[in-house]
Amino acid sequence: MKTLDGEEGRSLVRDTWGTAIVPELEPELDDLEIWKTRYSGFYETELDATLKKLGVTQVVVTGCTTSICVESAVRDAMFRD
Repeated sequence: MKTLDGEEGRSLVRDTWGTAIVPELEPELDDLEIWKTRYSGFYETELDATLKKLGVTQVVVTGCTTSICVESAVRDAMFRD
């Protein structure tokens, strides 16, 4: 895959420009951050356990690609009640 500068590389590699959080959305000190590694934020992450520990019963899911990442997360959330 070509990167923006024309070099060969991978996209969405943690801690690179493609995964940087825009300043307006930077987490605050007491915010939790959970890094995902696949389309769904629930896949092999601590998201489900964290939500259950906090007693969360409803989630709002947003994202850029509804038919892939958002839908995957919504389906996984539903499968986990």
